[in-house]
Amino acid sequence: MDMHTRPANAVSPATVLVVDDDQLVREPIADYLREVGYAVLEAGDAHEAINLVDHADHVDLVFTDVRMPGELDGVGLARWVKAHHPGLPVLMTSGYYGTGWLGERLEREVRLIQKPYTQDEVLRHIRRLLAAHAPTAGRSAQAMRA
Repeated sequence: MDMHTRPANAVSPATVLVVDDDQLVREPIADYLREVGYAVLEAGDAHEAINLVDHADHVDLVFTDVRMPGELDGVGLARWVKAHHPGLPVLMTSGYYGTGWLGERLEREVRLIQKPYTQDEVLRHIRRLLAAHAPTAGRSAQAMRA
């Protein structure tokens, strides 16, 4: 494995939760993130993601699609994360242009990348967000709820 692409903390890798209802989209990016050294959890919808955030040992970043079926889409998931785990960074992806539809508060608190994205582009954004949130990265879900 190329050491230049591994996360800085290779002994205890950051955990990225990848959320997308389309398995053909979710699996390749999840596999890539594992290849470069991240621990990866996967969810097919927002409710599964919420369960993982609340019950996993730790989640360091949520990477979610905006459009998902069900009563809670990626925007709803991001709002839930920011309300219940404000230190947890969220990276969203969408084929829509601009971020105005996210709402002013959410636009300040999450990052959005446009589809189609490259795996390297996702990796760059994840690294930046984890570095910016380093004081909270690696905290257990239990500690985040306290």
